[in-house]
Amino acid sequence: MVALSLVYKSYRRWRSSIFLLQLVCDTLLIQGSFTQKFVNYSFPDMDSLNAYALKKGKKPCMLGAEELAIGWGSDANFWTWAARTDSRFYSKVAHLVRVNHLEIQGKLRTNKLFANTTYAVFLVFKLATRYSGLESATATVKDGQVYEASCTVYLTFGRERGNKNQEVPRIRDDSWMEVRMGEFNTGEGYNREVVARLTQHSDFEKSGLIVLGIEFHPLD
Repeated sequence: MVALSLVYKSYRRWRSSIFLLQLVCDTLLIQGSFTQKFVNYSFPDMDSLNAYALKKGKKPCMLGAEELAIGWGSDANFWTWAARTDSRFYSKVAHLVRVNHLEIQGKLRTNKLFANTTYAVFLVFKLATRYSGLESATATVKDGQVYEASCTVYLTFGRERGNKNQEVPRIRDDSWMEVRMGEFNTGEGYNREVVARLTQHSDFEKSGLIVLGIEFHPLD
């Protein structure tokens, strides 16, 4: 009888936990109309939860430096990595030691973003006390096979925006700098890959760039 009693108590605790999880999962609204059910007591797909978190309130989406493809990023002779010190959330930033060919690329699928929304893409960065060769670069935003645009971005202060194909940096509220790389619209019902790329190929050496990530910021 004692064994049966212990089994029954364990069963009740298990049932209570499952019931609470059901209540939580039944309240998750995906795309405003579909209720994510807790089927067969399996955990909901984390990608769906991430997409829901981004869509709620149309918050910006950041690809951290570790999620980017950085040319020679794994070679300590050219890039070093350090923990971010100005946030309670753990993340790493990339420090450019020296390269001649600067290549930074981020990819994000549009199903992670809000539908029918125009997004601006920003490189979020800082400059070290000593830097060189970072006056300008070419930024390209490619929206699947639908749209591709490029512009000249200035990574240092002292220039004014000359035309719509030139972008200058600004200081963010969190003390980081950002420069606009381009924009795109997610459309309706299409899952495309958006590629944001920053390049600067020249014979002179570049150093002193600190990369936090690439941010996708909703405009409407």
